[in-house]
Amino acid sequence: MIIRKLDFKFDLYGYKSLLCFLKKEKFKFKFFWESLYKGKNIIMRHDVDFCPLRALKIAEVEEKYKVKSTYFFLVNTNLYNIYSDLNKDVLKEILKKGHKIGLHFDASLYKKENELHQACLLELKILENLIKKKVQIISFHRPSMEKLSLNKKIANIEHTYMEKYTKRIDYCSDSQGAWRFSNPKSLIEKNNSKKNYCLHLLTHPIWWTTPSNLSPAKKIEYHINNYLEKYKKLAAKNCKPYSKHLRTLKK
Repeated sequence: MIIRKLDFKFDLYGYKSLLCFLKKEKFKFKFFWESLYKGKNIIMRHDVDFCPLRALKIAEVEEKYKVKSTYFFLVNTNLYNIYSDLNKDVLKEILKKGHKIGLHFDASLYKKENELHQACLLELKILENLIKKKVQIISFHRPSMEKLSLNKKIANIEHTYMEKYTKRIDYCSDSQGAWRFSNPKSLIEKNNSKKNYCLHLLTHPIWWTTPSNLSPAKKIEYHINNYLEKYKKLAAKNCKPYSKHLRTLKK
């Protein structure tokens, strides 16, 4: 797809525009554990809060643009089942495209420090068993101020809010469906004359794979409604009375 006009709205076209802009500015796409401080570098990070399939859509776009990213998946969540055959295939496909996978860890589920450490170790082991690879980085899901300021490893693994990833380099996020801590275009243009510059860019697939004319709340509603339709079809396949009920509703 040829991008004729840069448009940074929150949809797939907008995401392609963003990648075009980053490529035009000659950024090198890096993983968290690679050399970050020499040259123009960017860490692309995706926290997958709602749907692995939406993450795969972003991974497919990035593959076409020769971009590499790290995708962070929740292990302990009711919003998707990381163990399903479909989602296990999604993880494999994302890895095949040259991306990396990290743990998206919900620390709010655990109150005691020791409990937190053990739970993180367990979730790391689960995710590593699923992807058959070592997990090298963690991101916190909806982190508290305490976790945002935690400048040490958790479960012997680095996390994305350590100072080396948020203070020593620029950090920008689309949390809650809007740019926070400035926006990538403004930050890059502001620092364009620097020989050495690195940006840590956090995005969430849910915002970029839903229509741009929807508010963040409506985007979530759009996703839920789509999921509900799929769930109804699945239920109908497994239950004749419900299948009959759906046919009756269509009449």
